[in-house]
Amino acid sequence: MDTSLANPQQWHWSGMRSLGWLETAIKFLAMAVAFVALAQTLPAAFGWPTGIPGTLRFVAAAAMTLLLVLAIYDRIADREVFAMAFLPLNIGAHAAYVYLIQAGPEHFAVWLYPALMLAGDLVKFAAIRVYDMHVREFGPRVLYFLTEVFLAGYAICLITTLILRG
Repeated sequence: MDTSLANPQQWHWSGMRSLGWLETAIKFLAMAVAFVALAQTLPAAFGWPTGIPGTLRFVAAAAMTLLLVLAIYDRIADREVFAMAFLPLNIGAHAAYVYLIQAGPEHFAVWLYPALMLAGDLVKFAAIRVYDMHVREFGPRVLYFLTEVFLAGYAICLITTLILRG
């Protein structure tokens, strides 16, 4: 691995404060929901979404999953052990959700997972303000923007699920 791009600081456990741990706890709960639901629906065949709401929900969920894959570089650069362990679980849960949305809008995880992830990101939004968060050279403005992208994605998933439920 090319370490010339990484932060020269040593690897460390975590720099999170109380709101960060609250966000993480909420998101761990969401991940458990996604993985349990995936285990319940795995025999189901994967099908492509139909209609505008289904397609929009699928695109939002898939885009958030891909953005999290891009976050791997950021976690390596920050050298935070906890984040490096959390990120693959988060990516896996998002990928499970992409699969689960094909189970139909009535499945509990189709609305509960994005609701919990949205709640976690609302806590993150508050943490950015309360702690005046910075991630290396990125200040609160960038962190707000990235969080807003995910808030919008989770909101799209929730709203389209409600539309599809009728």
